[in-house]
Amino acid sequence: MFKNLVSIFSLLLAAILVSCTTPPPQPVPPPIILQTPKTPEPVPVPPPVPPPAYKPPVTSFTDAAEIENADSPAERIVMARRSVLGFSPLKQRLTKEQINECMDILSDTLMMEYELFLRPFSPFETTLIIKMQKLELPITVRTRLDLLRGSLKNQALLSLREAGRRGMYPAVPAIPGVEDKLLGGFDCVLASAGTTDGNPRCGDVIIRLKQPVKNIGWATPWNGLDFMAGPRQLVKKQNPADIYAQADKGQEIKVGFDDLNHLSQYVVIGKDWNRALAYQTILNLRKISASKQSPVILEKILIEAAPNVFWQTLASENIWCSLEAKFPGSVSAGYFESIEVNEKDLPIVLAWPEAAPYKSIIRGVPAKR
Repeated sequence: MFKNLVSIFSLLLAAILVSCTTPPPQPVPPPIILQTPKTPEPVPVPPPVPPPAYKPPVTSFTDAAEIENADSPAERIVMARRSVLGFSPLKQRLTKEQINECMDILSDTLMMEYELFLRPFSPFETTLIIKMQKLELPITVRTRLDLLRGSLKNQALLSLREAGRRGMYPAVPAIPGVEDKLLGGFDCVLASAGTTDGNPRCGDVIIRLKQPVKNIGWATPWNGLDFMAGPRQLVKKQNPADIYAQADKGQEIKVGFDDLNHLSQYVVIGKDWNRALAYQTILNLRKISASKQSPVILEKILIEAAPNVFWQTLASENIWCSLEAKFPGSVSAGYFESIEVNEKDLPIVLAWPEAAPYKSIIRGVPAKR
């Protein structure tokens, strides 16, 4: 019996020891319930405020009253160049010295650019440049017979505005409005430099001018209409024929500040006319892939030709080489070298009293041109 008591006691003791070493049961945590997150309410975004529109100081002739009111075409061009640089006040009047110096700079810059992009020159091209700078340049004004008598009476060629101030108006204006907007064509006597006979569309009479007239003029490679139809239309990626079509229909061709500024990069003053024509000739000779004569023969002719033959050769080979010259206000008859009229009109012209001082330089030429 005692053994049974010991066994019971041992079992009780073992139970007590187990209960003391076993940790109490931990409480079971509540189950985790996943909740779907709520979508946040959208925050209203105010519409963006556009930046103020940029307004350049000069956008067109209409906005640039100071350019419209320029005293001369050259001043208009120089004002455009000054406006591009942003100088103010824009309405500050330019001096004559500033205008002349700026035109010199524009011409010098163009010559340097021609030379930069045409280099290297071949021996023939170098010789041609030297020759052309020494040649007498054909500078011609074409006019109508009915206007010649007035020019002889006035002892000068007059611009359209100068003629208007003197009460003389041609029956039909010979200069399109685009020429005036771009180049002040109504304020200038226009001439061709580099072509032997000028533009026949301007009249049958040819007045050839002496070389010193270059000292009072400036020029561009194009007239206003050709410039708008060529370089400007190509920049705008439009059809150049549209400009000529507008002109034929008598429609206005709009001219803006950008057009004037673009054209100002092609200004050539008188001292550079021969050089500019030399660069034009080289440029066009390089473009010609075939000619009536071999290049060697053509080069020999150009180098050895007398002045008249030289210019006629360029014309016969369709080598475009010309400038449109502009002479502000008028060109005195003292610059007239010769006056050529159709042979059939020569007796009529010589009978004018106004022609008496000029009989030695008036001559008749065949009417075919």
